[in-house]
Amino acid sequence: MAKKKEYPGGVKLTAKKARELAVQEIGAVKGLKKEPNAPEGFFQMQFGSLNVRIHPDISGSGCILLEVAFACGTGRCVQYHNPETLEQDFKAEEEAARRARREALEDWVNTNGADVCHAAVNRIWNKP
Repeated sequence: MAKKKEYPGGVKLTAKKARELAVQEIGAVKGLKKEPNAPEGFFQMQFGSLNVRIHPDISGSGCILLEVAFACGTGRCVQYHNPETLEQDFKAEEEAARRARREALEDWVNTNGADVCHAAVNRIWNKP
């Protein structure tokens, strides 16, 4: 029996589907190409100082990510899309945001220590 091919993030993202998503969300597809030195299914394009990336979400949501960022690195917008319908997946976006907030909180506690963080929370909570 042949082994089933595995794709990054569990999503097979073809150039055709990446083009469809780019036209749907960006309104253009000019310059969309495979990312060099990236796994299968990773695409990029550039509009002036905006970089656009379309790729499977490797964190396990089973969605396609559309990332738009300034070339200078000062801002970034991320959308999660259903790989079958290409509709925006708000539930996956909320889950990713919740996971990021949780990681930031864990980093804060690990960096400063539980006692310091607990005291800071108490100060804020009990502020008159």
